[in-house]
Amino acid sequence: MAKPDRNWLTAAVLTLSLYVLVSLAALEEFDLFFFVMLGALIGCVAMFNRLFPGSRFTTMALANFLSVYICLYIFFVNANFVGAAPWAVRLAYILPIFA
Repeated sequence: MAKPDRNWLTAAVLTLSLYVLVSLAALEEFDLFFFVMLGALIGCVAMFNRLFPGSRFTTMALANFLSVYICLYIFFVNANFVGAAPWAVRLAYILPIFA
């Protein structure tokens, strides 16, 4: 009997751990926005693993891209949109990812 392929699990754990570290470093406080970012990442990783099965590189490249994106996004929100409503900040983060 063949062993089940668990490459997706390794890629998902590495992706999530990298993203959690970057998210916690970029955010000033631990709140709902962290879980919004984590949910967006899980959705993207699941979609990419479904579209490109067995490709750890694609998942890690996606995690790196989203990590850079969250750093730039937090920078622009803090620099230019301090007075924005929290729901608008969360929605504006999710829309480009799922577009």
